[in-house]
Amino acid sequence: MKCEREAGRYTSASWQFAFNGQITHLFDSENGEWTVVQPAGQQFQGTLDSDQLPHEGLQWRL
Repeated sequence: MKCEREAGRYTSASWQFAFNGQITHLFDSENGEWTVVQPAGQQFQGTLDSDQLPHEGLQWRL
């Protein structure tokens, strides 16, 4: 997890998800979007697209 805070602005965070030491996905809490980094992440991306629970859960914990 990475958190940033700029002067006079709110704090934002992002997550990096890895499998076998390779980053497969990034989650940007500012825009609520997932980015697939590695082709191996396509299967997990299908799960994210079909189930909003992981996305909503991450936003809830901010």
